[in-house]
This record gives sequence, structure tokens and C-alpha cells, in this order.
Amino acid sequence: MQIIYVIFALTVILIIIILVLENSSPVHTLAWIMVLIFLPVVGFVFYLFFGRNWRKVKLFNQKELMDKEILEEFGFPFPTVSSSRLQDGLEHKLYSLLKANSKAILTDRNSIELISDTGIAFAAICDAIAVAKHHIHLEYFSIAADSTGNYLKDLLIKKAVAGVQIRFIYDDVACWKLPRRFKRELREAGVQFVPFMPVWIPLLNSRMNYRNHRKLVIVDGKKAYLGGLNIGDKYLGKDPYFGYWRDSLGIFEGQCILSLQAIFMVDWYFVSKENLFKDENFKGYFCDEAI
Repeated sequence: MQIIYVIFALTVILIIIILVLENSSPVHTLAWIMVLIFLPVVGFVFYLFFGRNWRKVKLFNQKELMDKEILEEFGFPFPTVSSSRLQDGLEHKLYSLLKANSKAILTDRNSIELISDTGIAFAAICDAIAVAKHHIHLEYFSIAADSTGNYLKDLLIKKAVAGVQIRFIYDDVACWKLPRRFKRELREAGVQFVPFMPVWIPLLNSRMNYRNHRKLVIVDGKKAYLGGLNIGDKYLGKDPYFGYWRDSLGIFEGQCILSLQAIFMVDWYFVSKENLFKDENFKGYFCDEAI
């Protein structure tokens, strides 16, 4: 019996350590620790059933494993820069944070143009799409079927009909009200319009919490457009209710395009199971300037 108590106590201690290492909110962590200390038996049972989001753990582990496996097949070299090139301690700390958080790599020969006017930002994206020759990769959280969304849709349809490869990942929950006709018109024109982790009834499905908030456009592997701007009238300040909308967009060129393209490609494999890394025209997704 004493051995059972020891094993149970060690298990509770292990759970407390896991709670601390999970980096959840302090309130969440402290609440579970208090329950485990003052009601160890009840707290232990409750933690097993409600304390761990096993679906989230499983999904994120699967995604991480999938990303790792597919990047190991990535036969195209990433040009990286030594962290010794960084100027001071703050830069080193920032790089270490980004590397640990998202496995970011350090690249060279990059340029970035920052735009804080959403109208100019959206126009820049559309101008780039209009002159695309090989492919357009898009990844967005929210798309509205209003004048802004329909303008982008018509532009993508025109490019798809002209033979440009278009892959578009959209968040299924954020775009739950997007009309079927909007989606059908894109797909019938040849745009690969694929949802991220689709759910049937968002409010009753735990998967609704695991969403894709990326706002990314890559054109011909030459330029990437990355920022906080979704697709819709309100994001351009056209909605009287919301009024002026402030957001930023970065237009990136250089070696950083390699990592941004790789991010899209592993996301694309996750949602569509199409492995672009094994595409016979694989190098067509990367321009010479980025290498």
C-alpha cells in the first residue's frame, strides 16, 4: 500500500512539472496545481480527462512530424547565414527565440518593403498576381464574398484560365459563411481552393480552436507578401461600421523566400496531401535570385 502512495505522489509531482513546462497561462497552471495538492485523487482523475487536450497534442504532433519528414526530403539546399553575423546580444536573443519557436533560419541578401496603408497593400498584392507567370500560392485566415473578395476571386480565375498554377489555403472556420458559389467558381476555373482542417459544425467541434491565421502570398517564387491583412471590404476601410482599418504588409525578396515557400509547401501537404517537394518541376517554385 505504501508503494502505491509513493507511485501516486510521484505521478502527481510529474503532472505538476508537465503543467509548468507547458507554458500555459499562469491562472490555468496554478489552478490545476492547487487542485492536485488539496484534492490529489479527484484532481488526478480530472486532469486525465480534462486537463490535457489530447486532440490538440495529437494534431500538433502529427503536423510537426509531417513537417519534419517532408523537409527531410527537401532536396534543395537552404542557404543559411551563421548567427555570428548578428550585431549584438539583443539580435542573438531574438534569433534564438524565433529559432526555438518556429525553427526559423537565418538568411541573407533580403529586402523588405513595409506598407501600412491597407488599400495600397491590397493593390500591391493584386498587381503581383496580375503579372504571375508560373504559380501563385495563397494562405489566408478570412475571406469575404464582398467587392474586395470578388475582385480577388475574378483575378485568380483569370490567371488560372491563363494556365498559372494557383493553390489557395483558407481557414474553414473563419470562412464558414463563404458562399458555396464563391468556392465553386474558383475550383471550376482550376484554382486549388482547399480548407485548413475543415469542420462541419464549428460551434460543436473541438477542431474549431486549431485554426490557420497565416496571411501569405507567394508569386513565382520571387516575392512574398506577408502581413496581417485579410481579404474583405472592412480590411480596406470600406465598411462604415468598422471605419478606418490599420494593418501592415511586408513585401519580401531574397533568400527568405525559400523558407516562406517551404512553409507554404508543408502546409499544402498537410491540407491536400500533394507533395510539391516531389514535383518533377520542383525547382520551378524557386527563382534563381532567391538561391
